[in-house]
Amino acid sequence: MTASAATPAPHARESVWRPLVVGAAIAAVLLAAFLALAASLGSPVVRAFDESVLAAVQSVRSGALTALTLRVTDFGDTTLVLIITALTIAHTLRRRRWRAALLVVAVVGVGRLLGSVAQNVVGRTRPVQSGALIALPTTLAFPSGHSITATLLYGVLAFLLWRGLKVAWQRDLALSVCIGLVIAIGLTRIYLGVHWPTDVVAGMLLGGAWLSLMCGAYLSWERRAASRDQSLSPPARGRRPSERTMTP
Repeated sequence: MTASAATPAPHARESVWRPLVVGAAIAAVLLAAFLALAASLGSPVVRAFDESVLAAVQSVRSGALTALTLRVTDFGDTTLVLIITALTIAHTLRRRRWRAALLVVAVVGVGRLLGSVAQNVVGRTRPVQSGALIALPTTLAFPSGHSITATLLYGVLAFLLWRGLKVAWQRDLALSVCIGLVIAIGLTRIYLGVHWPTDVVAGMLLGGAWLSLMCGAYLSWERRAASRDQSLSPPARGRRPSERTMTP
């Protein structure tokens, strides 16, 4: 094996780590926005925004829309999230894509834990029960647990489907459905009166930050593994150039 085959070129090493760098940069921007929002929760501007958006969303309440909202918000509930997560992990393991399975665990499991920590650190209370259509959850408000969970789960599903599907319209459809679910679930929490609008935005920001970092790390991990496998693969069969001039 030659030295060039054993040691990747500098531009190859740069290519391996580029996804992680990009993912970390996006995560840093989203995290900075999350922290800025958390620091401004007590400002009159944020309070006015929350109250006006909450009133506007709840002004369109109707029996049919409430029934639909209760169905949509279930896609962010713990039970259904655990089922979808387990099925996704089982599918990736069945296809022997253990890196993808670890990605799902890291994104959804660790990301949801980060959300719980953030809720306890910020300590924001939910809107009053009198304006809610369902019983207020016992957890704190900021960030929205449904929003961060939806961003993590359906975000990583969109990432895996985008990379796995071969047909362009199928990739676009999968991405649109996943993004639509994240937005719709966030709106249901405002409509039902269990979260302030900024709680929902914060959940998307924090969830998006962790998702970006993990997906970037995953891509770099895959590229590094592919580069290592290529460097360790045996040379192509055939005679060396010097052998071609030799007589039997």
